[in-house]
Amino acid sequence: MSPNDDELFFDEYDSLPNSRTVVLYRFGVPVGSVRTCLLTTRGGQRGASPASHAFPEEVERILAGNRPSGHGGFRAVETTRLVRSPSALNSTGLIFMLYRMAAYIGIAADAEILLACVREEHVSFYQRLGYSSKTGLRPYPGLHCPMLLMACDRERYDVTRLTYPILDPFAGATGPLEGFLSGEPVALALLAPQ
Repeated sequence: MSPNDDELFFDEYDSLPNSRTVVLYRFGVPVGSVRTCLLTTRGGQRGASPASHAFPEEVERILAGNRPSGHGGFRAVETTRLVRSPSALNSTGLIFMLYRMAAYIGIAADAEILLACVREEHVSFYQRLGYSSKTGLRPYPGLHCPMLLMACDRERYDVTRLTYPILDPFAGATGPLEGFLSGEPVALALLAPQ
């Protein structure tokens, strides 16, 4: 992205009612962040997200697709703007915790599909999480690098998170999350206590 005087990045999606931003702190210092955007097909209101802007036809097709059984809440959750501070660049575990909390938002909303716009060099990581590519590379709002759209249905995600507890928001390492969605701070750990 282009440098700016504020050294901050924000866009029109931050203030939308279907968006939530998670910030992780270590010893009181922010070290990572992720934003989610919930999309629905209810009441003619889809909600907006970067993916629906960059890949409108593909997102529309995904939202209109066959509904998996057992999930009836929001149609999809897009995970976007997953970032780490320079002080946490070598913390792979932080990425898993951010992804875990974004997934929790989707699970709490009973989302049927997980979406992500991904840089080419991150495709293999998302494939290991159960995502598959839905488009080729395209320009993406606010960034200079092209992105592609990837998606994972809820059944595939549930298998992945149960196979790899480091991705599971309900794993023992995460602890109780009752207050998380209302904005209360929660303590997180990468691994469950021994």
